[in-house]
Amino acid sequence: MLNSLEIKNYRNLKHLRIEKLGRVNLIVGKNNTGKSSLLEAVSIYTAHDFGKNLFGILDCRFENQTKYEKSDDVLNTNLRSIASLFYNRKLDFFSENRGVTIGESNQKYITFRLQKTYYERGVPSHIQNNLVVAQNENEVEGKDVRVSIAYNKENGSKGEVSLFYRSESTFSSSIEENFQIIRAKEFDKDINSTLWGKIALTQKEEFVVDALRIINPLADRITFIGSDASLRPIIKLNNGTIESVRSMGDGINRILTIILAMVNCENGYLLIDEFENGLHYSVQEKLWEIIFHLAERLSVQVFATTHSSDAIRTFENIANSRPEYKDAQLIKLRNIDGEIEVVLFDAEDLEVMNDNPYIDPR
Repeated sequence: MLNSLEIKNYRNLKHLRIEKLGRVNLIVGKNNTGKSSLLEAVSIYTAHDFGKNLFGILDCRFENQTKYEKSDDVLNTNLRSIASLFYNRKLDFFSENRGVTIGESNQKYITFRLQKTYYERGVPSHIQNNLVVAQNENEVEGKDVRVSIAYNKENGSKGEVSLFYRSESTFSSSIEENFQIIRAKEFDKDINSTLWGKIALTQKEEFVVDALRIINPLADRITFIGSDASLRPIIKLNNGTIESVRSMGDGINRILTIILAMVNCENGYLLIDEFENGLHYSVQEKLWEIIFHLAERLSVQVFATTHSSDAIRTFENIANSRPEYKDAQLIKLRNIDGEIEVVLFDAEDLEVMNDNPYIDPR
């Protein structure tokens, strides 16, 4: 579990520092304050496979425009996409302060940066232990250059990700990761059937059914049917009726996606962009209650974003409903002349604000 978070040079976050995090964290702020960037940064820090996750972020943002074969045109296309990861979209291969740093304040971290590497002339590549990292542009003139992102983790592991090409297998689903990210427009992900298969016939089935009862109190069991290529979820109600989840509206599909993701990242991290999407305000408090309960039960740390005052109010109600939920944090991001600032509110602060209609943490 992250107790604090520090991010340097990632997207519009030049230097963001959050001194205290809770088990469940709600991130609020206007557009262009870095809410989604914060979620991405947490996923980069927690991902086992750095390259897969990084290119997954780019594929999502740029709708699969990133290319996977080796050519100068492909490199230029990929560099334009990669530029979006760095503060002010600056592609800097050589200065000391060119990298991104993400991690706990002054403790654990991951860093990544752009680099150009090459093999020294006259030395066969197969007997060299390492590529030479170029220190300036003149050093690589006339040489066969590799362009990559180099990363280092606090545990000593390191590697590089080529910007020329990547195997498509690199971009497979993240079901083996210790985090799951639910993006703003995802209600019924293709991955749901796979996630269900990993918890079928375990106690976690009941956690999923309990969540679906928020929308339909008659929900009794759920399973996935169909061919391997197109499995779809169905619910058996306790009156014997069987219904397709996909026919029951965005709300129940959004809840299904969130809870399936959550029960599959035990001892890890759940990231939810725009929590309120597809959810009527009347069900949000019940969903928060299940999220807070499972976060404690499964040791999952939750980061969610929202634009909704209903989501904030219902979050506060659950945060103050039990002593063990009191470490919940509301994190407000503000854009002050291009610099992103942080204001923290704990459960007691939120209780005071809800009693005062003139205070709005958004």
